[in-house]
Amino acid sequence: IELNLFRINKSEFKFKLLGFLFLCQVQLFGQQERTNSIVFHPLFGQEQLSLGAKNYLEDSGTILQFSTLKFYISEVQFLNHEKVVWQEKNSYHLVDATLEASLKLALDCPADLLFNKVQFQLGIDSVTNVSGAMGGDLDPSKGMYWAWQSGYINFKLEGNSSLCPTRNHEFQFHLGGYLFPFESTQLVTLNVVASKQIDIDVDVSELMHQIDLVKQNQVMSPSYEAKELSFKTISIFKVHQ
Repeated sequence: IELNLFRINKSEFKFKLLGFLFLCQVQLFGQQERTNSIVFHPLFGQEQLSLGAKNYLEDSGTILQFSTLKFYISEVQFLNHEKVVWQEKNSYHLVDATLEASLKLALDCPADLLFNKVQFQLGIDSVTNVSGAMGGDLDPSKGMYWAWQSGYINFKLEGNSSLCPTRNHEFQFHLGGYLFPFESTQLVTLNVVASKQIDIDVDVSELMHQIDLVKQNQVMSPSYEAKELSFKTISIFKVHQ
């Protein structure tokens, strides 16, 4: 009799174990289903942006070489017919063209979320700026922080061109500023088709077409010039075709 009870208990144990493992798989699958992502594709025109390689502006034949492309994405939201249907909490991401992992933002969204627009800030909000330097992607060691008076650099693009009358023909655009009248954070809104992955092109040629490197090649602090250039950066973001 004791042997039969042992066998029954052993069978029950196996059944409960299998049930537990099944629930774990269902839960894991549900978590995977909740994950949406935004993937950024750094480009120069129709080609993938390769730092250090030569790039040509088609209209002028100007040769450009880029060494740095970094920018902050924050306050990520999905909208459906102008209504916000999901927004990310503690939303701060540093996108760095040299770090492939940083180009993909994993977002914990409901699996059945309906949306037709993605919206985000290019840069860091004023409240975070006055909170002082923080950790993670906001860590000053990332090279995107000036000082508490000036705050975070929202967008950084560096390289060289023979057009630049500077040392080593370098251009440096460090765009930021959160205090009036130099607020430079920009709102980017793109029409999209709801899917598990939203692909966004970041075409720096769109910005370089709007800059005369002979006259404008060094922007390194909050200013009207930085604010104006920051507005132009909106044009580099487009839904991947």
